[in-house]
Amino acid sequence: MKCDLCKISEATIHIQEVINNNIKTIHICEDCAKSYGIKNNIFEMGFNLFDLFAKINGEKKDDIELKENPVKEHKSGIDDENIIKCPLCGISYDEFLESGKLGCGYCYTSFREQIKPILRRIHGCIYHKGKVPVKYKKRIKIVKDLKVLNNRLRMALKKEDYEEAAFLRDKIKKISTQTEE
Repeated sequence: MKCDLCKISEATIHIQEVINNNIKTIHICEDCAKSYGIKNNIFEMGFNLFDLFAKINGEKKDDIELKENPVKEHKSGIDDENIIKCPLCGISYDEFLESGKLGCGYCYTSFREQIKPILRRIHGCIYHKGKVPVKYKKRIKIVKDLKVLNNRLRMALKKEDYEEAAFLRDKIKKISTQTEE
């Protein structure tokens, strides 16, 4: 199989990107891998997958050279005084855009508004759904239902709708007693 970048050498490295169940695969040779900073040990890699996939997807060479331009321009379009930084680890939003990596867990809070569209584009939603073991699914659903019912009960009491509040109270008791059994 030929390299997707140079179309000359035999591809020895294969990288897959999965976004919303769409799978894109890149096959590249060792020379092209070295030019993108891909090393033999996956933990020593210092390349940007976004740039690699952009090249495969037909992004113009001029656009890629602009990204590698040593002149420091803020990718976020924010001037030096208003640059957003994580107060815990000190990483700036521009550094995140360059590396594609956040510095700590608090970065998600610091850059919340900026990364929401990125997460939505990559994962299809802005929160992690995760998987739940089958034996806990029913319990988790009950806990979520109880939270919703308790919120509705609070709202009914706030509106002084005591009939609705009594109905919701009884429903909460019924569900609670069923889970205890």
